[in-house]
Amino acid sequence: MALLAAASTAAHAQTSPSVDEVKAAYLHKFAGYIDWPPAAFADPQAPIVIAVAGADRIYQELSRIARGRTVQARPVVVRRITRPDQIDPSHVLFVGRELWTDPAGWVERVKAHPIALVTDAPRGTQTGALLTLVEVEDRVRFEASLAAAERAGLKLSARLLAVADKVAPP
Repeated sequence: MALLAAASTAAHAQTSPSVDEVKAAYLHKFAGYIDWPPAAFADPQAPIVIAVAGADRIYQELSRIARGRTVQARPVVVRRITRPDQIDPSHVLFVGRELWTDPAGWVERVKAHPIALVTDAPRGTQTGALLTLVEVEDRVRFEASLAAAERAGLKLSARLLAVADKVAPP
């Protein structure tokens, strides 16, 4: 029995995570490298809320990853949304490429809020997202927009920016 469990663990360790699993892990990690203004949270114990629009598999994996974990000493809550008018409350908003057909609608809605807008749609940072997940040489990487961070009143950690594939200036 122990041998079967060890073999199962070894076999699982040899499989690579899917692209959606990597994207979900990025979303969870991003929250640790963003500074929100104090007014973004109701109180010091309020959770970091990550809303996911579209991207069912990313939502499911992120929900699994976040369960029982904290980021910046706050619990993490993952919510599913389908429209820009559902963003409140959220601190990170991921809009999957299938719903990024009207980027201006999402960008306009988050404009007055300290929300980190993230997508995996092509040209996401060029169309208003703070962070865009991109696939480069079979790896998931990300691009950042300092202009979007400034617009949202957010500060991105230098450690996060140092590992970005591209950083667009303010």
